[in-house]
Amino acid sequence: MKKNLFTKVFCCVLAATMVLGLAACGQQEEQKESSKTPASSGADSSSVAASESEEEREAVELVWYTFVSSKGQGEEATMKAVNEYLSEKLNTTIDAHFYTQADYTSTVPNIFNSGTYMDLLTTGSNNVDFLSLASRNAFFAIEDYIDEYLPGTKAALPEAAWDAYTVNGHVYAVPPIKDLAYRWDYMFNKTMLDDLGLEAPETWETAYDLIPFLYDVKEARDAKYPEEAKNPILKGAINYMEAYYFFDALVGGINSTLVATNIPGLPGFEGYGDGETVFCPYYTDEFVEYAKQNHALVADGIASPDARQFDPDGVLFQSGKLLGSITIGNVYVEPNNGYYDVVDVVCSESTLTTSSMQVAGFCIPATSKYPERVLEVIELLQTDEYLATVIRFGPEGQGWTDTDNDGVIEATEVNADSQNRWWWNYYGYQLGSLYATKKTPGTPSNFNELLQELNNNATQSINVGFVFDQTPVANEIAACNNVRAEFYDGLGRGNVEDVEGRVAEFVQKLKENGMDTILKEAQTQLDNWRAEN
Repeated sequence: MKKNLFTKVFCCVLAATMVLGLAACGQQEEQKESSKTPASSGADSSSVAASESEEEREAVELVWYTFVSSKGQGEEATMKAVNEYLSEKLNTTIDAHFYTQADYTSTVPNIFNSGTYMDLLTTGSNNVDFLSLASRNAFFAIEDYIDEYLPGTKAALPEAAWDAYTVNGHVYAVPPIKDLAYRWDYMFNKTMLDDLGLEAPETWETAYDLIPFLYDVKEARDAKYPEEAKNPILKGAINYMEAYYFFDALVGGINSTLVATNIPGLPGFEGYGDGETVFCPYYTDEFVEYAKQNHALVADGIASPDARQFDPDGVLFQSGKLLGSITIGNVYVEPNNGYYDVVDVVCSESTLTTSSMQVAGFCIPATSKYPERVLEVIELLQTDEYLATVIRFGPEGQGWTDTDNDGVIEATEVNADSQNRWWWNYYGYQLGSLYATKKTPGTPSNFNELLQELNNNATQSINVGFVFDQTPVANEIAACNNVRAEFYDGLGRGNVEDVEGRVAEFVQKLKENGMDTILKEAQTQLDNWRAEN
């Protein structure tokens, strides 16, 4: 798909939601319309594109690998309800392999590479590497199937989202219908701030803007509770370079970038233009300043030097003695996390890049026996309110109810304890459309409009749609990723005393492992792409 101006293709999400119902009317006539499940209080999804008639439709079980917020006890009951619904609609069931996100990232790439059979898996820049696998034709190309099997999904997404998953002319994933732009936010402990007589900042542009406030909180906390002065107020430093500087990651994703370009109009890296020039962030003065800032947070007692080991039992967190943490992508945050009140302060800027849209894509392995059936299931996850709600919050009546049918669920007793949910995947962007699912209590009534506003107001990289072909430098990328893993973590967490010396060592080792070759190839590909677009 060719790129066009994003402002022209980003359709109104609410309008797109209405289109979902209209799109279903144009499905193939030969499919029989099934009766609506009594439990379904959402959109009618009985009409789903199919190339086979009902008489010929065989029973199929699909194998799905993805991640969830937490592994609750309601998984079996949830999948039983999901499979009953899919059996009725598509004569299909799912053998789901759910992981926590950390386990998914560390485990599933190896499972996939071992040749384990699967029909559907979640990919992204921060888990199963979409680009490297797509470049090796590891996925089923879907461009010829979108109109027939994914009409509702297509209606709700801009063309740029499909471009983000296009490699060598083929679309290798279905983008989830979600927030497509990146925006950072900081979730502050409001209970703590109220106790100290402080107010969170109203907004911020880069993480540097938050630093003075962090020191103010530490000073106020230590003055009121001197016995706590030995403890930091943060679990760890703000170890995301992307929160300090804006850039478009061309190779790698959040906290794993090897090659980037600047984004016009936003604080970035000096001397590298507005997106036409590629660079390695670790070669820059800005990276040195970022590492020095995080070291200062640790040295001054603001942040723990070891976020992985600090407060391992959650005692400080649960007692409300930590200030909060930086996150990304939140449009709405529940006002209480079960231990204290929360105030979420969003960054004043959001960005739209190819990598920001390459999060949690639905990919069909090339070895799948049932690609068309998988596409039908994806379409339901993206458009069907009942299925989208059940897979997130469990079976209706067991995990949730909606007694007044207002589209806002009430948690049942098993899901009432926010620290011990039976089955609860709030947001659940990796499970399909955020617009299709019923909402949780407290969610703003204009939630869909807020997501649309986030996407529409994002500053767009001039390289949206560019996908780097890693094949010519695959070995160099692998080697440099190993180098980054060796150096980046300590620098980002503020654990390095001699920052400049360590960065110089980092850069030298990157060069020895082919980073300059990667940069040259990336610049050539970007120049060629820009000449054609």
